[in-house]
Amino acid sequence: MLARRYGESGVGEAFTICRRISLITLLAGGIAALALGWALDHAISRWYPQYVESLVVLPIFLAIAVFRLADFWSSFLMIAGKEASLLVVQALAALTVTVGWFVIQSAESSSLDNMQAIAWFGLSLTLASQLATALTAWRWRSP
Repeated sequence: MLARRYGESGVGEAFTICRRISLITLLAGGIAALALGWALDHAISRWYPQYVESLVVLPIFLAIAVFRLADFWSSFLMIAGKEASLLVVQALAALTVTVGWFVIQSAESSSLDNMQAIAWFGLSLTLASQLATALTAWRWRSP
């Protein structure tokens, strides 16, 4: 749909569709994640008590899933022919978060266990990627 809209109406219309789909998916995914998180919390507590410790990271991974599902910005940039820009911003976002994560972890002031630290690292990567890609798409929204 995005590529067809780009071909028929140009980059501006494709950007508008991308923005709408991303925001709607983010909102619907957030609502679904709340319900799913509640259901999984109860199901795991009841039927899989040996995995109760993993419930600490469940909301973080649900947030990651929602943000990844709502990422239509990278598709917009590829359709608009801005693959090089997409590659650069994704690499810079990943590098920035990775360096920041190692600096924070090496400070030894972190009270998070490994499972939580890795989950927060994943969420940080996802948010940085989403933000960088959305800002780049915003930059290329008009010809």
